[in-house]
Amino acid sequence: RFRWLTAVRSTIIQSSKVHPGLCTEPEEVLERLFKQYVHDRRAVVDINQVATGEVWYGRQALDLKLIDSLMTSDSYLFDRKNQFAMYFVNYQVKKTLSEKLGFGVKAGVTAAMDTLARNNLDSRLL
Repeated sequence: RFRWLTAVRSTIIQSSKVHPGLCTEPEEVLERLFKQYVHDRRAVVDINQVATGEVWYGRQALDLKLIDSLMTSDSYLFDRKNQFAMYFVNYQVKKTLSEKLGFGVKAGVTAAMDTLARNNLDSRLL
């Protein structure tokens, strides 16, 4: 719907040319918007300290208040099991006919080779 409303050939009368959303300094705009986004969701974070382009791992992110806690994904799911319906999904890819036949032939050849090897070994031992 947005594209329809902003299209150059839109049926809505527009008083000015469609703005493509471009700017002259996209990196600066993106950085400013991202800093505002983080600040809006984590007011306790010193944005100037963390907005340096570095990557913060585990304990560092916790100390800088970028995250609330450290845990494994299994722990997170276990903690939330009573709040949400969780399902275990398991699937198997169906084998094609050629795969089924190929594995059957391979098993047959392997069994035949084992039998021949055993017979050859038995004849040498006698």
